Amino acid sequence: MSRLFYRTASIVASAVVLTASLSQADPTYDTILNVNDSATGVRGTDTTNTGNVILTGSQQTGGVTQGLLWSGNLYSNIGTYYTILPQVAGTLSSSIYYGPDTHAFNSLIPEGEIRAVGTYQLEGETGTYGFLYQGALQNGTYAVTAINVQGAVNTIPHSTAGNIVVGAYDNGSPTTGNSFIFDLTNGSFKSLTLGNESSLYGVWYAGNGKYVVVGGARNPGAADANQAFIANYDLATNTISDKTFYTFNDQGGIISHFEGITAVDGGYNVIATVTNTGDGSAIGAALAFISVTDGVFNPNAAWTAIDVAGSDLTTGNTVYENVGIGVYADSGSANVNTYTAVVPEPSTYALVALGLGALLLGLKRRATA
Repeated sequence: MSRLFYRTASIVASAVVLTASLSQADPTYDTILNVNDSATGVRGTDTTNTGNVILTGSQQTGGVTQGLLWSGNLYSNIGTYYTILPQVAGTLSSSIYYGPDTHAFNSLIPEGEIRAVGTYQLEGETGTYGFLYQGALQNGTYAVTAINVQGAVNTIPHSTAGNIVVGAYDNGSPTTGNSFIFDLTNGSFKSLTLGNESSLYGVWYAGNGKYVVVGGARNPGAADANQAFIANYDLATNTISDKTFYTFNDQGGIISHFEGITAVDGGYNVIATVTNTGDGSAIGAALAFISVTDGVFNPNAAWTAIDVAGSDLTTGNTVYENVGIGVYADSGSANVNTYTAVVPEPSTYALVALGLGALLLGLKRRATA
């Protein structure tokens, strides 16, 4: 059996305690894709970390929303659009792609192919169906693997890594939302207990059947508020451990939800969308660095706000290295655009040595997600 390629987050040596301060410099913004197209997921097509990626999301084709796959360079904004539709029983009315995966990060995917999860809707129906596509980047309609939780009205696969898919489903009510993990080796759903109104949006394969997952759920320790979380997941035992909740800049009165994750030296970069708890209005997006020591997540994340100038709305959808990606809507405009936000390294790192004296630890961002 082929060995899965994986990249783990580098663990800070036990002799050093790492504390990251908030980034002082503002992100550098750019716009990518066409107007009203959106990016929801990203994965590198190689391990050079030079911006060669697959973007997934949605595109407008003749007034219809269809799944988007884009292959190109994130920094030059030069790439190729692909329209790959799921072969379904019924008349397709819309589709969207979420998180992709590539051979560069998963040797179970043949070279020249990709995996991408997504959803579609049918004419005359209100439900949302989930699927997984694996194949070449080639326009057309192709057979897909159905991913639908039995009895659910809506099943939304959000990301895939290693041999699992993570996502969320509901029974038609906002309070019936729950998370799922789908095992691609045997086509089975894993039952999870992640709290009320939970959802899984991002996943990173950490090797040896271990994963790191992110999303959001109600936090009993914070007056049952909806908060972002990160956790370890073991596929063999189907167990969640080390679940840690976060809210933007540790502020109260804010709903935070992690949308994507990527491994970097010393831990993980995660991207979040944040809203006011009072009126539900959007605040914007933020990228957070979470350091890891011996598999335990630092409860104090280093946050950087992402706010596109002149925009009424900014979402955080996915992250590649230190680049946040989402959509924004200009003030007074009905159109949306996809942005990239290059977030500077945190400006200072406090290193406290235990018996080894002062050490300098260079954190070079790496990996993609």
